Amino acid sequence: MREHALSLAGEQLVQLAMDVHQLPVAKLKALMEPAFEQAGLRKQQAGAVKSILVLLFDAVGDTVLTTGFMRELRRAYPQAYIAVLVRPGVAELWEFCPYINERILYDERRFQENQRKAWQELVALAEEHLWPKQFDLCISKLWGWAQLRNEIRLVEYLSGAKERVDFSNTVFNVYGNFEARPDFAEELLTKSLVSPPEYLHEAERIFYVLEALGTKPGDTSMELWYGAADSLRAKALLGWEQTADAIYIAVGLGAGTPNRKYPPELLARALNELEGRYPALCFVLIGGSAEQQAAEQLKKALPQRHVVNLAGRTSLRETGAVLDLCAMYIGNDTGTMHMAAALQKPVLAFFRDPLDKDDFLPGVFSGFYRFAPWQVPYIALRPDKAIGGCKEEIIYGGCCGKAAHCIATIPPEEVVKAFTMLINNC
Repeated sequence: MREHALSLAGEQLVQLAMDVHQLPVAKLKALMEPAFEQAGLRKQQAGAVKSILVLLFDAVGDTVLTTGFMRELRRAYPQAYIAVLVRPGVAELWEFCPYINERILYDERRFQENQRKAWQELVALAEEHLWPKQFDLCISKLWGWAQLRNEIRLVEYLSGAKERVDFSNTVFNVYGNFEARPDFAEELLTKSLVSPPEYLHEAERIFYVLEALGTKPGDTSMELWYGAADSLRAKALLGWEQTADAIYIAVGLGAGTPNRKYPPELLARALNELEGRYPALCFVLIGGSAEQQAAEQLKKALPQRHVVNLAGRTSLRETGAVLDLCAMYIGNDTGTMHMAAALQKPVLAFFRDPLDKDDFLPGVFSGFYRFAPWQVPYIALRPDKAIGGCKEEIIYGGCCGKAAHCIATIPPEEVVKAFTMLINNC
């Protein structure tokens, strides 16, 4: 009877197919709350939290930045059943996580494609994976622009969890809307958090969620997990047994936007100079299928015995295993950079954020301040000055170029100098 009430409410939701961008919260709650009550999902349990759902709708970099939080969450709730709801594209990074009991795959962006079908998929997901667990607590940690996506709020609410915790959207977001305006779907939460007013590194911000739940994190480091098969594959790709004397340097070519990619022709000049100074170096080119052309261009510009092109050839976990065999990471501000940092590798990273805009753009606008390599030795190379139209533009990241723009003003000589400084100090 309890399950029937929820199924019936779910069918009605699918039929209504409410516009998620103008979500009628009162109508949604009027339909679902009686069903949740009848199914026992609103019954308060005495004692400790027994089951927790964490929504992690992240790309690779933010996923890695969340790993320490999951460790500390497990430390705070050692007996709880902990499940993570993750996008399929990053699910493999959670397969060997020792702190969770279950990973559930879901992509909230489906609502941007076909809302009626997305409602069907979400209700089916809830019926199969969420409602039977009767979660006591649902946590999300999305802050800023992603907070405006009501898909997240909807998934939180339809998880059926008794307590639903997330950041409030009543503070400014990263794209410059400084008006304190209420999020009309915020009432779907039971606890909304206001982020501290100062800018925070994103690895720190998620620990603020834990503190709001009454737990002080003991360790804020990141982790990365992969399996024995990933390790064997990485060694095979590098020819590890035949090149034991080589010093592998990971070179990350990808980035979320083109203006965050350091030009391959400039990078080639720097790497050739480094190869001349340090003959034992072997550069491992890392990236997805989108970076294959740049990787081929770079490979042709370098001595063949000093380069291994793995762009488009490794899974995420295999990439992690490859990074673990490398002595250092050189490359763009991207998920691979955070993976290297999680493995405690020194990082030499390119950021598009011009230095001369630090004085008048708050840190919340800066990809560097929010996403610098976390808790490892690093050097960040940034443009000295914004160029062209970027000089006056107030925009996240400080550069409005559609391709490599401000970042292309970083001289290759600075790359060589930074590498030498970093490798000598590590």
